[in-house]
Amino acid sequence: MGKVCTKCNKTQPLTEFHKHKKSKDGLGWECKECRKILNSISYQKNQEKKKKYQLKRNISHKQYYDEYQKTKNRSEGYGLYTLTHLPTQYFYIGEGWILSRRMCHIESLNAKRNTCIKLQEHYNKYPNIDEWEFKVIYKLDEYNKNEGRELEEFVIQESRKKYSTQVLNTRL
Repeated sequence: MGKVCTKCNKTQPLTEFHKHKKSKDGLGWECKECRKILNSISYQKNQEKKKKYQLKRNISHKQYYDEYQKTKNRSEGYGLYTLTHLPTQYFYIGEGWILSRRMCHIESLNAKRNTCIKLQEHYNKYPNIDEWEFKVIYKLDEYNKNEGRELEEFVIQESRKKYSTQVLNTRL
């Protein structure tokens, strides 16, 4: 006794069909060989869909994150700032996106990996973050790295003339 496969239309022995509880005879509609082929095709299609979905999702997430960072940075703007230890009045002068620089300095100082050696050494002596003040000294109307660097260098040089020992910048 056999059964006809709905895909290949061949009569196959009952042992060539998978069990299927919901069908009347308790067996599947396709033979095992046809089911294997259908599963393979279905699997490949699903993998392609999954890759496309993941790629689209990752790109859109990255785009969203980039836009979020830009908006966040622009909220406080670009300019010059000082990071001052209030009790000793030692200070660091920097330029950049104000919000991100504030966060970067705090994180790198706490992790003991700030690139400015004098600033890191001073922070290691006085690690109470409440004694440190981050203050914007000049905001630029728009982002201009060259103009920001030139202004930073000028302010550092003028500060060194006036407060020679209190400037923590090692660059210049």
